[in-house]
Amino acid sequence: MVTTLYVVPHRDLAFQLRHWIERVTSALSPSPPLSSIVQVLVRGDGTCSRAELKKTPPHILICTPQALKEVYDQDSEVLMLDTLSTVVVDEVDYLVDIDERNKKKIKHEGPTREMLNVIYARRKELCENQYDPAEDEEGLYESAAEWRNEKEREEGIPQLILSSATLKVQFKNYLFTESGWLNSYNLVKISGDKESGEGRILHSILVATENGVKNIEGAVKVKEEEESVVEEDGAEEEEEAGNEYFKSSRLFPEEG
Repeated sequence: MVTTLYVVPHRDLAFQLRHWIERVTSALSPSPPLSSIVQVLVRGDGTCSRAELKKTPPHILICTPQALKEVYDQDSEVLMLDTLSTVVVDEVDYLVDIDERNKKKIKHEGPTREMLNVIYARRKELCENQYDPAEDEEGLYESAAEWRNEKEREEGIPQLILSSATLKVQFKNYLFTESGWLNSYNLVKISGDKESGEGRILHSILVATENGVKNIEGAVKVKEEEESVVEEDGAEEEEEAGNEYFKSSRLFPEEG
């Protein structure tokens, strides 16, 4: 079943992501069939079909917004949206365009916004109907945050990760206050300053097997001087990253 939906701006990035997932899975022994792990849904050649999705649902479905919306309109059940545990939207400020002069006004509805409204319709309802202590006669919840998070857990609302290299204030305001896609009671914001290096994100690709953990073949090795910095100043870097934890700009993962 499909557990992760990964939405990207263009087909080249979709195939690049599939390539790296293939590199990771090929390091496993035995290596599972790639189509059972990941499939790409884009317009044109080299993509999966609705028949293939039905026959072999992948754990990860990488797609462009328009291709996703077209399949949803034709046969929504094939996407298995009710089995999702995570939704990732890359370059979200590009895929969801707003009028910067009026954050409430959308320039173009667009397939990304339409699909997020479908997937997170229930979350939007919970956002609009806040917890009322007077209605909690049994005293099951101590706060609105506890009520909201428990409701989302019970109903299996998927985690949402929104990322972008640049997020302007107007767009962040729209995401957090207007869209209804995010749970403000369970939100993590990660940012990084490229110039100062504070809060920087280091990317690693590791393969865990019964025989241990190893890096994938062909990965770039960390320079020795960088390794020494991590060993000697790891605690300090972790503290600095913690100070940046609730500043917003680069990545927005949310616990669903």
